Amino acid sequence: MFENLFYSEQKESRLAEEYLTKKYGKSFTVKTNTVLFKQTFGVSTMKAYPNDSPDTVFNIDVYHEKVRIYHDNYVLNRSFGPF
Repeated sequence: MFENLFYSEQKESRLAEEYLTKKYGKSFTVKTNTVLFKQTFGVSTMKAYPNDSPDTVFNIDVYHEKVRIYHDNYVLNRSFGPF
């Protein structure tokens, strides 16, 4: 069970990186300890940053319906806590 969850988190990270790369035209990396895959709710959340600007943070929510729906938000105020 945990092996499948780990695989799911990796898969979601990879798909989110591909989505952000296509959308913004630069390569992104998902911070691995921020990935949360909630299979029962059909939602994944994670944080990512562009490889050329690691201080820039994007929050990503992925809703799993018939197709994945991505919502990404650039974090303007990082005073809520460390990345």
